[in-house]
Amino acid sequence: MEQEYSKIAPYYYYIGETRGHFKTQQSFLSEILKNNNRTACVLDASCGTGDVINGLSKMHPFIEFYGSDISKPLLNRAYNQPYLDADNIKLSDWDQISEIFSQNKMDIVYILGNSIAHTNSIDKLEKIFFEVNKLLKTDGLFIFDVRPWYKNIKEESFNEPYKGKYIRIVNDEISFSYKTNYFYKNKRHHLQHIIKDKEEREIVINFSFLDVSEVILIDILKENNFYNVKLVEDFDKYPFITLLAKKCS
Repeated sequence: MEQEYSKIAPYYYYIGETRGHFKTQQSFLSEILKNNNRTACVLDASCGTGDVINGLSKMHPFIEFYGSDISKPLLNRAYNQPYLDADNIKLSDWDQISEIFSQNKMDIVYILGNSIAHTNSIDKLEKIFFEVNKLLKTDGLFIFDVRPWYKNIKEESFNEPYKGKYIRIVNDEISFSYKTNYFYKNKRHHLQHIIKDKEEREIVINFSFLDVSEVILIDILKENNFYNVKLVEDFDKYPFITLLAKKCS
């Protein structure tokens, strides 16, 4: 998986920005922060190159923002971003998160962009929920999403692969084309980015996602001391499921 992250890291920001995901996530989270005006500490536990917390930190300068990610190639790019000079942003590797970030400190922890489904098994998913629970204050809010890819292409059986069309990105910093293919195999959703750089060299990047239902996710939340679980299905450009849950005392 790290090899795939290394391949996509130089293009990650531009793909996310072109699709509008970063701004949509910022808008969604900003509304939650406005409605929770006592929020002091927020953790983006799948911060990637740090673009979402960068925008949020400007919108909410009096909140402390923390970022972490399981992908070292993406997080390394975040470390090198100029906005890290901001006083209200701090980053940490995911495997050091319990050492660097205090337990019972966070008011909100979020994992968006279908990042939680990168896990290889239900057991690893349970471990992530357990770690998030330790970091949250009592009644702290956990927000995450999963995307049922077959809904995106209106192909309920999802037996046939979906092949996207190339999108061209050209600006002062970079020039490349990319397309995204989806397919389902061995009870996992698979996403394939095919990137053509400015020399037309082809870079193939493969990711797979755990196929997990909302019923199982809610059960795991309850087993890990979360309550008041809510579902949101009308945010971002693609159909998917977003869950919000609070940590029990």
